[in-house]
Amino acid sequence: MKRILYILGILLLVSCHEMDLNPLAEGSTETWFSSETELVMSINDLYRDPFWPLTHRNGDGGNDAWTDDWMYREALTPITGATITSEWNVANTEYWLNSYKAITRCNTILSNLSRSADKIPEQILTRYEAEVRFVRACQYARLIFYFGDVVYYTEPLTDINEAFAMGRTSKATVLPEVYKDFDFAAEHLPATYSSSALQRATKGAALGMKARTALCEGDYKTAMESAKACIDLDVYNLHPDFASLFLTSTKQSSEFI
Repeated sequence: MKRILYILGILLLVSCHEMDLNPLAEGSTETWFSSETELVMSINDLYRDPFWPLTHRNGDGGNDAWTDDWMYREALTPITGATITSEWNVANTEYWLNSYKAITRCNTILSNLSRSADKIPEQILTRYEAEVRFVRACQYARLIFYFGDVVYYTEPLTDINEAFAMGRTSKATVLPEVYKDFDFAAEHLPATYSSSALQRATKGAALGMKARTALCEGDYKTAMESAKACIDLDVYNLHPDFASLFLTSTKQSSEFI
């Protein structure tokens, strides 16, 4: 009897590996991106607000407090009081951290596109790739504008020690790679979307952002060519009533790229 119990115990222990599974009703690192739904959910997350800061975001990091036009001069801040130290870096830190969060997510998506290749038509999958590369290009474009040389990588980083050991790559090396991502996006993204997907990146957005990036970097020839290509799409027009362009009731305009 004891021998039978030992045998049963061994069999039960050996069979436990079949129970070592990811929850079938939940997503996991090992299985995510296996369907178009999961892929689109991940791409949608790239449009979250913190990844696209406006100039007035991040406290005093992007407003007129840095200039002579600041209207609240009586308010004492590290800027107006000239007491900025290395501890006061919320604006720069937020730009840096959120950009790299977005870049890391882009790299993760791009490296796992093959998981859903048998479920999504090649043309649609390429469009998704273009959308992700557009986001990555925008993030790197902003980083090199604010910081110059930056940490540049296009594959997921799984080793924390490797990540800490990475140095900065020169802006001169990063900029052409940013252009490549914008070019890929411009080639494979649609010029327009249906009304249910107006917030997604388009061909015009890729060309416009490439032109903007080139202009910021003093690459005027590239800026001119990209801007002209965007204009030649014949998708955008000036808003007929300039004043109404800034009203909350104006949700969409032919002037918006």
